[in-house]
Amino acid sequence: MPDGPYGLTARMYWDAGWQPLPLPAGKKFPPPKGFTGKTAFHETLTTEHVAAWSSSRRLGNIALRMPNGAAAIDVDAYLKGGKVKDGEKTLRQLIETYEPIPKTVMSTARPDSVGQLLYRLPTIDHPDFPAELGGMPIVLPGVLGPGIEAIQHHHRYSVVWPSTNPDADGAVYRWYLPDEDYDGDDFWEHRILAPEGYIPRLEDLPELPEAWCHIVSLGSKGGVVRAESASPLGTYEIHHLMNDWAQNDDLDPRLTANILDTYQADVRRGKARHDSCMKALTWACKAGAAGLIDPGMAISTLESMFGADTHDRYVPGEFASMLAWAAANGPTDATAYRANWDERKERRTGPVPNTDESGLWAGQEVGSNVVSIPEQRTTTPVDQDIPPFTGRTHRTVVGSDGQPSSVATDEYKAYLAKYHGSPRAEGETRVQAAPLAEEKKEDRFKSLDWDEAFATDFTNIDWLPGKICERGQQIAVVGSGKVGKSMFMFDWMYRAITGKTFLGDQRRPPVKVLYLDKENSLRDIVTRMKALGATPDELRDNFVYKLHPSFTGGLDQGGTAVMELSQIVDQERPDVIVFDTVSRFIGGKENDSDTWIQFYRQVHANLKRLGIAGIRLDHMGKDETKGSRGSSAKSQDVDHVWEMTKVDEARSMGANGAETVTTVLCMTRTHTRTGIGPDELNVSRIGVKFGDMWADGQTKHTVLDREAVKAAKSSVQAYVDELIDNGVPKLGRDKLKAWAAEKGIALPGNNEAMGKIVKAVGHYHAEKESLAS
Repeated sequence: MPDGPYGLTARMYWDAGWQPLPLPAGKKFPPPKGFTGKTAFHETLTTEHVAAWSSSRRLGNIALRMPNGAAAIDVDAYLKGGKVKDGEKTLRQLIETYEPIPKTVMSTARPDSVGQLLYRLPTIDHPDFPAELGGMPIVLPGVLGPGIEAIQHHHRYSVVWPSTNPDADGAVYRWYLPDEDYDGDDFWEHRILAPEGYIPRLEDLPELPEAWCHIVSLGSKGGVVRAESASPLGTYEIHHLMNDWAQNDDLDPRLTANILDTYQADVRRGKARHDSCMKALTWACKAGAAGLIDPGMAISTLESMFGADTHDRYVPGEFASMLAWAAANGPTDATAYRANWDERKERRTGPVPNTDESGLWAGQEVGSNVVSIPEQRTTTPVDQDIPPFTGRTHRTVVGSDGQPSSVATDEYKAYLAKYHGSPRAEGETRVQAAPLAEEKKEDRFKSLDWDEAFATDFTNIDWLPGKICERGQQIAVVGSGKVGKSMFMFDWMYRAITGKTFLGDQRRPPVKVLYLDKENSLRDIVTRMKALGATPDELRDNFVYKLHPSFTGGLDQGGTAVMELSQIVDQERPDVIVFDTVSRFIGGKENDSDTWIQFYRQVHANLKRLGIAGIRLDHMGKDETKGSRGSSAKSQDVDHVWEMTKVDEARSMGANGAETVTTVLCMTRTHTRTGIGPDELNVSRIGVKFGDMWADGQTKHTVLDREAVKAAKSSVQAYVDELIDNGVPKLGRDKLKAWAAEKGIALPGNNEAMGKIVKAVGHYHAEKESLAS
C-alpha cells in the first residue's frame, strides 16, 4: 500500500529540524495525546516516535509541532461560516504599530489567503532554565488580534504539505517562497509557489523582530491594547520568577484568599474590572516577591475570575498584558511590604492575616485600628473555648462631617460583651475574617479530650433524608449507565432541600445542596425536576446547580481547581455536594489508585472536616460483580458505597394514552465504615409518560419490602425454569421468542426482562458444557 502524507515526508521534516505529528487521513484533528499543549511543554519527541508513526500512521496527514523558539504567525483571511476572517488587516496594523517583519516561507491550502508565516524567536539567557530546551524562549500571546494566532511549542500545531485541508474542499497544503525582488512590507502578496517536494529548514528561517516579541494584542474592535509593561519578560520567564518567589516556608494561603476577596469586592462595588484586576495582580506579585504567598496560585485564579467577569467584552491578550506589568512593577517595594507585614503580624491578636496591598488590614484606614468587614463571615477568636461569631461584625456609617466610618454592630457588641467581659473600644477591635475552608493552626493538631468524648451522646444520628448517609459523610452511589442514578439523586436532593420525606424516613430540616453536573443536559435536568413535581421557587435558594462547571484542571490534582471549588463552597456554604459523574472531575487515570487517594485528600477530606456531605455518582465496571469501574481505591476512601441495580421494570398503558412505568431498584451497601443504618434499600420508582415526555409531578421513589423484590426477582427465574424444563437450546432473544411460541410458552414483552432470561439461559448452557467437559 502506498504511503500517505505522514509516511512520505515525516522523516524529511524531522531531518529539517521540525517535530512532525501524525493526524487522521484527510483531517486536522486529533493529534497524538501527550504531545501538544502547555501540559506537554517538556515532552520530547524522538526519532523512535517518528519511525513508529511512519509505519502505523503512514496514511495520515502531517502536522508540525513548533520546536521551542519557533512560531508560525497564522493569518486567517477568508470567508468562513458566513463571516469574514480579516487577519490580513490585523497583520497590517501590527506592522504599522511595531515594525515590518522579514520575508519568510509560508504555508497554506488557500492560494487566495495569507496562511502561516514561519519565524524563529529570540531566546533569553537564563541559567536555571533547562538547557535541553534551548534556553528561555520569548513567548508570544496565543491570539495576536482578530484573525491572527501565534502557533508555538505550547499552543496548537501547523498542518503542512502534502496534507489535505478538509475545510478547503480537500485542497493540498503547499509551501510558498517570498519574491526576493519585491521590497514591500506586504511580501505575502508577492509569493512564489515552492517546487514540489520543498521542505523549509528550521535553521534557515529569519528571526522575528525584537519589537514583535513585546507584542500584546490588537483589540477585537481594532486599536492596540495598551501595553502595561515594556518588560522583555515572556510568559515562561514570568512563571519562572513566580516559582522562585514561592520557594519559602512561611507562605500563608489566607493572604491569597484576601487578595481574591478584595478583587471580587471591588468588582461588586462597580469599580472597573481592568483596574480591579490590575490592583490584585500587582498585590499578588508584591506579596509573592516578599515570600508571603504562592503568586502562581493567586494569579491562575484571578485569570479565571477576570475571564468570567469580562466574557461580554473579551480582549485577547489583556490579562497577559496586565500580568507583564504587575510582574515587572509589583515587586519594587516588596522588602518594605514584608517588613510592614512582619511588624503587624507580631502586634496582631488574631491568627489570620487579612491585609491589603499596602500591608494594612482590609478596610483599615492609615492610623486606625478599626476593621470593616462588609460581608457576613465567620470570625476566629483567639481563645479556642470561645465559639466563633458568624454574623456581621461591622457596618459603615456616615458622620456629621459627611465622612464614612466603620462601627461594630449591636449583635457583635453583645458577642464581645458575653465572651470578652466587656465591649472593646472601637479602636481596639482586632478580630479578623477567616475563609470558610481555613482552620486555626492550633486546631490542626488538637488532642482528644477523653472525658468530653465519652460524655458525648451518639444515639441521636444526624441523618440526611432516607438514612442513606449522615451529614458530613462521604459516599459513592454506583450503578450501570441508564439505571437511573441521576433521577434517584434528583428526587433525594429535591426532598432534602424542601424538608420532605424520602423512602419512608421522617421529615428532616431542609438542607442546602451544591450539585456539580458534568453528565446531564439542561433538558434532562428540567424535565426530571418537573416530573418530580419541583418548582423554581422550591429550588431557588437551597439547590445551587452548576451545569458543566469548568475547573482549571482535575480536582484530584489540587492547585487552582481545588481553590476554585473552595471559593464556591465558601460562597454557597452547602450542607451537601454532589459530583455527577465523579470520573469527569479528575485529571489522573481512572484505573490508578493514586488518582482516588488524591481526590480524597484534596476534596473529601476537606468536606468532611467542614461537616459537608460529599456524594459522588459513578459508573459500574464491565464486570458488575466487581463494583465501580477503575481502581479499587474508590471504595476505600469513602464512608459508604451504595450500588444500584435494576431488578425489574413493568409498563402499562392507560385509556388516556398515558404509560405507567414501574421500576424495581435494589440499593445495596457494599462497603461501610460505620455499619450504622440499613445495608439494603428496595425501591420502586413509578413514573407516567405521554409519548417521550414524563408527566409533571407523577414520578416518585418509594420503599418496597423484601418480599416484593424477591417476587420481582423470582418472576424471571420462573420463566427460566419453565424454558429449561422444556429443553430450551442456547438462542438469542428473537429466536428464543419464536421457539417459546412454538412450545406454547408465554414470555414477557419487556425487553429488559427478556435480556435477563436470555442471559440466564446462556449461563445454564455454559455450566452444562463445563460439567460435560
